[in-house]
Amino acid sequence: MDFLILSFVAGTLTVLAPCVLPLLPVIIGGSIQDNQKIRPVIITMSLVVSIVLFTLLLKASTLFIEIPEVFWTYFSGGIIFVFALTLLFPRTWAQMLHKVKITKSLEQASKRTIVKNKDKRGIVPMIIIGAALGPVFASCSPTYFVILASVLPQNFTTGLVYLLAYATGLGMVMFLVAYAGQRIFIKLQVVSNPRGWFKKILGLIFLFVAIIIFTGYDKVIEAKVLDSTFNVTKIETRLLDKKLGGTESKQAESSLLTMKKKAPEFKGLKNWINSQPIETLESLRGKVVLIDFWTYSCINCIRTLDHNQALWEKYQDDDFVLIGVHAPEFAFEHNLANVKKETEKFGLTYPIVQDNNFETWRNYENHYWPAVYIIDKQGFIRYTHFGEGKYQEIDNVVEVLLEQAA
Repeated sequence: MDFLILSFVAGTLTVLAPCVLPLLPVIIGGSIQDNQKIRPVIITMSLVVSIVLFTLLLKASTLFIEIPEVFWTYFSGGIIFVFALTLLFPRTWAQMLHKVKITKSLEQASKRTIVKNKDKRGIVPMIIIGAALGPVFASCSPTYFVILASVLPQNFTTGLVYLLAYATGLGMVMFLVAYAGQRIFIKLQVVSNPRGWFKKILGLIFLFVAIIIFTGYDKVIEAKVLDSTFNVTKIETRLLDKKLGGTESKQAESSLLTMKKKAPEFKGLKNWINSQPIETLESLRGKVVLIDFWTYSCINCIRTLDHNQALWEKYQDDDFVLIGVHAPEFAFEHNLANVKKETEKFGLTYPIVQDNNFETWRNYENHYWPAVYIIDKQGFIRYTHFGEGKYQEIDNVVEVLLEQAA
């Protein structure tokens, strides 16, 4: 249980990261709708359960591999959109539901339950609010990635305990934020009128969140926030490095002359894109090889792709090979057609290959998305970098290694 405390701390730190931006308005807004003290508790508990459940269903298993990403986007966005309508047009929405025949599908049943319980102050709407964002929750926590990619596949029970600790830490801080918001707005006496201006504002906030989830613009907002604010994941990365023995940090800071580690072989790589299959790393001896571990839904990974492509275009005619090892976070990212589609969407022309079972990932003892490993012509790792940035430094490393003799 070495990572138990770290998992909890990572969850608390995640609240300060851009990846939770879609969650905050919904959790806080849902908590301050009424004077019920229980609202923040129910909503945040539902969020915790939803994160754990959908992590296991959508990321730690391939049970829903054939269900496209857009389904979960519309599922979560649709629930938030319904809540927005009930806040903006409570009378019209109630009248419409009485006129329209409602089937027993999950989403439609949820709509009926929301309206039915709205004035009865039931807990079902609170549960739905908290659980709605579970399917689209994409953590930017390095510790969460370790749990997902390294611990759960090897020991499900231990991984589940760490995941619960992470979700509990996240939920605890979310509860404190939501409870504080509720107390403040109650004192301001702006939540009592169910059809007042405050409920309209909440409805507009919910509507905005639904729209950015539908359009995928939440990723754009996260990227802009990362550009303009301090990235809290750097703190967590340092804590994680210490827990793992500090090897990653030491390697990243090492010079080319002192860092020299035999690169592990490829294992379990399948479905090559933009390239004929490269069976072994040994077959690339005499070339400088850059291995980039990534996954196409990770905002941090997405922000590095243009730099990878530029590096490939600059050095592809030299003894240089760039391999994007796609290690999936979500179940739908196991699908080859989806990876091909995203590869074309991002305009990537360098070799891409799937590592769906994280075998090469574990061979390299990797813990991060994205992660760069640069290997010299003799097959030794000479440089590593985890996360975004240091693009010029990576370019310089490649240039220096290309100049060295095979």
